[in-house]
Amino acid sequence: MPVDRKSLDNFFKNFSGLESYEKEEKCFGKRISTYIQGQKWVRRPLVISPAVCSQYGWLCINTNLLECETCGAKLCTPEPKIELYESYKACIEKILENLKASHKTHCPWPLTPAPEFLLKMLPMPKEESLKHFMRRLKCSLEFFSHYPKLKEGISSILGLEKQHVLELCKIANIDSENANHFGISAVSLAATGWTLKTLSSDDQKVFISCDNCQRSIWSRAFNSLTNLKIEETTDSQNDINGPNDENSSSSKIKRLKKDDFDPTEEHRPWCLWIATEEHRSSFHSSDNKISSKEVSEMDNTPGWKLFIKSLLRNVSESQESSIENNPSKEHIRSARGLLDTWTSATE
Repeated sequence: MPVDRKSLDNFFKNFSGLESYEKEEKCFGKRISTYIQGQKWVRRPLVISPAVCSQYGWLCINTNLLECETCGAKLCTPEPKIELYESYKACIEKILENLKASHKTHCPWPLTPAPEFLLKMLPMPKEESLKHFMRRLKCSLEFFSHYPKLKEGISSILGLEKQHVLELCKIANIDSENANHFGISAVSLAATGWTLKTLSSDDQKVFISCDNCQRSIWSRAFNSLTNLKIEETTDSQNDINGPNDENSSSSKIKRLKKDDFDPTEEHRPWCLWIATEEHRSSFHSSDNKISSKEVSEMDNTPGWKLFIKSLLRNVSESQESSIENNPSKEHIRSARGLLDTWTSATE
């Protein structure tokens, strides 16, 4: 059976390595950002999320207009009131159809959309998951003093036990002192799609960012691991000595109520790290909706869970390798016992 062009193209895109993935992700992110800037694409169903529209090369010009970044075709996207459900549903389905059909002749997007791995998490070899994890982790280490304090119990929810965290820190060459200090935050964030970075070279603010859904949140909006005790002390001193004019704005920020960071709750609803097939198909009526039997367990598993499952396979191998290279006392005693037995038998 001959392979169609779309399938062949997606095959090569899916197996072209980390460098190509980063290039695809960057271009995809630029298109996504046009929907987010100015909140031009709010309250739309997940079935026509920014990710779905961006997959076919569309940029968001305004609330009712998309434009193809390659061929320049325009696509009107009016949306009737949701109370008129049948009209609303027909309109959304027409938009879905036109995402492919409204490009100009010879435009490549209908045949070669952005790869599926940018819209939903796909199973990947353990080596690939480790590369993606390390890329985010190493970028974030530069801003280790800005790591947020995570929501209590999140490591258990993620299935990251202490030994997993320490082993992944060891793979990343993070010393044991730092691993114990900020290892849980560092590993949890990188394993759920988050990177700490500045948004421009001259920007002093550090943001917690997701490259897929383009969500960026100022790190100081949350409790900080490093500064939590310092801020409490500073606030106490300010209460005694009165606010310092030079730091008055900083003091106001410190007095604001802050929360711990939940890496599974801060992504946008359609982000591949949290969206499932059930979420994406929830718009459709029961006639068109994929039945629960046809949707595999993997399709209804959050992306972060699939990723961490693959990532932890590296930890298992690392631990096994460590055991082989550093035998336990029991192994040494057993070996000595065998040696003593062999020596006695030969005397």
